[in-house]
Amino acid sequence: MPPEDFNFDADIKYLYYEEDVLLGLIAYNLGKIGQEETPLFIHVILAPEFRRTKKAYKFLYYTFRDIKLKYKIIVAHIPNDREQMIQFALKVGFVMYSEAKDSKYYYLDLEKIKGE
Repeated sequence: MPPEDFNFDADIKYLYYEEDVLLGLIAYNLGKIGQEETPLFIHVILAPEFRRTKKAYKFLYYTFRDIKLKYKIIVAHIPNDREQMIQFALKVGFVMYSEAKDSKYYYLDLEKIKGE
């Protein structure tokens, strides 16, 4: 972890460690929607033993709350064949807003994320 195709130049990176072992990595790039700078989800990489745990979801929502301090939404571009990613995005509150030939675009309204 992370895989070879990980974008080490991501604009925003969050790492989750337990006992000096990296268990989670979430990364975003910054792009523009209209004139507004917006985070784009590029990586959610979780160790197999960390996936689907309460701690993993807390880690994810921590990144949302942190990004909420500066931005209003997060966007994600997911290929149609990545069904597990699509289900995950929908489960955590992303909503589809546009589609291309082989993919869809989703957004998460950070105002709906509770906490500070």
